[in-house]
Amino acid sequence: MKLTNEMKIGVLVVSVLAALGALTMKVGNFQFLKKGYEVKASFYHIEGLGESAPVLLNGLEAGIVKSMRFIYDEHETKMELILRLDDTAKLREGAEAYIKNKGFLGEKYVELTAGDRDGKFLPPGSLIIGQDPVDFDQLVVKGGL
Repeated sequence: MKLTNEMKIGVLVVSVLAALGALTMKVGNFQFLKKGYEVKASFYHIEGLGESAPVLLNGLEAGIVKSMRFIYDEHETKMELILRLDDTAKLREGAEAYIKNKGFLGEKYVELTAGDRDGKFLPPGSLIIGQDPVDFDQLVVKGGL
């Protein structure tokens, strides 16, 4: 069977599109079939954190911020983050959550601590109370600088 020029171009185009799709998935860090579980983190302020932001456990990337929503109760408004963690990342009772900056450009991420050494492992869906980030603008205003 002889390949025509049109068939050769078609094979080339399909190959390039497949390679481009594979590179996009690799660079975009898509997690279609990766096992894991979700926990919740509660903050008053999230200071520019976005969905799909990285989640680090003791400095090692362990998941992403899956979603965010407002939580209203009788006296206050909070932000609840749903964190999707890898199956290998385990948190214990006493785990804490912080919002931090990565590098000079200020990309935000969530830092988790593993918790108390003697604590039990937290089940999926557990709530972690987050420590709010420091607002430098308020520090300057209150400090009179």
